Amino acid sequence: IGPFTNYFLFHNERTLGSADGLTEGILKSDINILNIGFQMGYQFVFHDRWTIDMVFLGPSVSRYAMKLDLSGNLNGEGQLQNEIVEALANRFPLVKELVDNQSATVHGTSSSWGKGFRYQLNVGYRFGKKAQKK
Repeated sequence: IGPFTNYFLFHNERTLGSADGLTEGILKSDINILNIGFQMGYQFVFHDRWTIDMVFLGPSVSRYAMKLDLSGNLNGEGQLQNEIVEALANRFPLVKELVDNQSATVHGTSSSWGKGFRYQLNVGYRFGKKAQKK
């Protein structure tokens, strides 16, 4: 039983271009996720060295933030931006939630708070001398 917090940062920079060479640009994106919550689980120990940790309850409050920066020689900017955001939303579901009912802009930041849930299974091994029994 205990609290937890974790933070994820996804940074990406891509060069975009069209087949005819008329459209070129750079897309920089940052996606940040902060989770704060409480978890409950159990740990099994085997042969003084192996462990299996199971977290079966882990509700959290999560902050999702996204920053997009699109620059360069872009023909049909609005359509291209919307296609990029749509492609990101297909790859990262939280992007769709962040830009829902919003249009893409050349430079923009969006953030929102939401509910999250954590569950996990970890297998561990303890290195070093075997514990001596007393």
